[in-house]
Amino acid sequence: IVIIFMKSDNSLSLEKTWVRRLEKAKKKHRPRLKDWRKDRFASDRKNDFIALGNLNFLNNIEPCGNPKINGESNSNGIESLSYSHFVERIDSSDLSYEQFRLNYEEKELPCIISNIPALEGWRAVKSWRFERFNAYRDRYFKVGEDDDGYSVKIRLKYFLQYLQDNSDDSPLYVFDSHFDNDHISKSLLHDYTVPSYFSDDLFSLVGEKRRPPYRWFLIGPARSGTCVHIDPLGTSAWNTVIEGRKRWVLMPPNTPKKVAKALEVFRKGEDDEAINYFVDAIPRLKRLYPHLLVLEFIQYPGDTVFVPGGW
Repeated sequence: IVIIFMKSDNSLSLEKTWVRRLEKAKKKHRPRLKDWRKDRFASDRKNDFIALGNLNFLNNIEPCGNPKINGESNSNGIESLSYSHFVERIDSSDLSYEQFRLNYEEKELPCIISNIPALEGWRAVKSWRFERFNAYRDRYFKVGEDDDGYSVKIRLKYFLQYLQDNSDDSPLYVFDSHFDNDHISKSLLHDYTVPSYFSDDLFSLVGEKRRPPYRWFLIGPARSGTCVHIDPLGTSAWNTVIEGRKRWVLMPPNTPKKVAKALEVFRKGEDDEAINYFVDAIPRLKRLYPHLLVLEFIQYPGDTVFVPGGW
């Protein structure tokens, strides 16, 4: 018996629609990029991307002790600091607020705190899954900005199709700070609470209408990510993953901007997206600056990363 599975007219229509919507969004976000697959990170260079997931040993080591902030300049003019080369991982059940404040916040040291969502009762642990996003399928979420700074938005149902079926080098990703302006999407706020370690919030003193963006809802396909940046206004940040994994790189606040942005190692015509930075730029930086402190780690579901201001 030969069985041929055919798509219904409705499914074919939906497929054509999401492809069309995403192509339009991509052209708005990066109008000068003609080929989103030119570096072939989803095909010819797929193994280079897969290799980025091989940092498991960094997440299973014993804590390295508290880094120090003393150092001296090396021959390249970059201060060689005595920070630990690893970001400490601590289970939330073993970390009190006072310990966090003394060991990380006051010393301005990044860390990974595991199991906050489970221990603090986040509904997102169960509700933030593909099959449970039906309530938001027709809501619009931001996936970029055009050249004039206006948001590029797309319906979530089209984006979720794209997430599962694209071969772009650096795909679009949802990065939305105004999802709570939508009367339906704002219910996402009920799925989590600010972790107890980060209850202090000075921006709250200026009022909700006057404060700058301060919370984001993110969904990203494989290979998506942000370019190198420092969070604005000297703020510290916390970031929690519910589903999937994120690879991070952090450099101390005293790292020269041109070094952190890899301006000396990116070659003419190369893109500076996150995938290019991790696969190509970081190895070149390490060769050019052997003493450069580059903290790399992988964030897993249930992990919360604390990033002090300036990192």
